Amino acid sequence: MEPRLVVFLALLCGATALVVSYPPGYRNRQNTVANQKIVFRRKLADEIKTGHSIVIEGTVEDEANRFDILLRTDKTVVDFEVPLLLSFRLQEKFVVMKSNFNGGWDVDQRRRSPINAGDDMKIEIIVGDDEYLIIVNDTWKARYLNRVDPVNLSLVTVTGDVFVDKIEEYTPEEEEGEGEEEEDGEEGGENQEEEDDKKKDEKEDDDHEGQRDKE
Repeated sequence: MEPRLVVFLALLCGATALVVSYPPGYRNRQNTVANQKIVFRRKLADEIKTGHSIVIEGTVEDEANRFDILLRTDKTVVDFEVPLLLSFRLQEKFVVMKSNFNGGWDVDQRRRSPINAGDDMKIEIIVGDDEYLIIVNDTWKARYLNRVDPVNLSLVTVTGDVFVDKIEEYTPEEEEGEGEEEEDGEEGGENQEEEDDKKKDEKEDDDHEGQRDKE
């Protein structure tokens, strides 16, 4: 509900008083993730494709209450568009996933938090065709449907009670290159085994021929 603007005009000592009142529990939508220190900020690649991954590594503070990871777009400053917010509420022991678009926050999606205060963390966010895959410490997984086209992602921001060691990006092309290198290594190993077997067979043949010469 939008705030009600109540104006009281009172002539008291020649002054006019303007009073603005808000409904109980009202919070400005644009400040729901505010009032937290910005720990780390990084501009993302110019073009985000399916398979693009963002990996954040660090340590949660010992007395941590909350930390957030926000994937933002170029519209964030003007329209406060946030395609994905991961909010780890450590005291409540759950993680909130949600988006902000068209002027407001979408419905929360909540899961029990896999991270506690003082823990080391590795959080990977993989961009899919129609959803994000979130992996925490290589074990815990969650999926969140896209509300905003991920092609517009431009910035990742980390705020709150956490120390960030590094943020890395991996494009689909880089991951394919790593896979090809592994395959090349496997093929090289197979070729080496074949070559060793061939040499062994040749040696056995030479030994047999030597034995015949003696006879």
